[in-house]
Amino acid sequence: MWLEKLKLNKSLVRSITDAGFIAPKEIQSRTMTRIVGGQDIIGIGPEGCGKTSTYILGVLNKLRQGFEEAPRALILVPDKERVLEVIEQFELLNKNKTIRIVGLYAAPAIEPQLNALADGCDIVVATPDRARAIYLKLALNLNKIIMFVVDDAELIVKQGLQLPVVELANSIQKCQHLVFAEDWHERLEKMVNP
Repeated sequence: MWLEKLKLNKSLVRSITDAGFIAPKEIQSRTMTRIVGGQDIIGIGPEGCGKTSTYILGVLNKLRQGFEEAPRALILVPDKERVLEVIEQFELLNKNKTIRIVGLYAAPAIEPQLNALADGCDIVVATPDRARAIYLKLALNLNKIIMFVVDDAELIVKQGLQLPVVELANSIQKCQHLVFAEDWHERLEKMVNP
């Protein structure tokens, strides 16, 4: 069902099945072929509808092999807890151990995160303010980003972090944009439009 309907690669379908995902959720059925096809997406749905696993599958399907010096996917989420949750979900679904993931969030020391980036990675999961701070230190290379994801976008707006999101998005030449939120409102639209 995953393979025929959503056009995911076979090893990823195997990972999904091993993780206990029996059939695609509605948001995955409605958006995955567009994500695989490279289209920009805005996905709105309640908590638990499958938004996170949707973009994780899209990223893993596109990044079939690692590992690069510069990241190819940048995922922005509201806080440290969410960074860790998203990385855990990637680890559940990613059987390709050559793909490296780095988390960036406010922590007592920034050096371990800078070192992890310097060692090379494929996916960065970060809070917008931390990603921007590290980018401004010239330690986050955005030149190879092909997928830019904003998850829990309504919470990012609620925290007033639109500026780092827009600055990071504008610093990336050309890539696919995926935005996921629980609800849509004017302030969110102002962040997404540019």
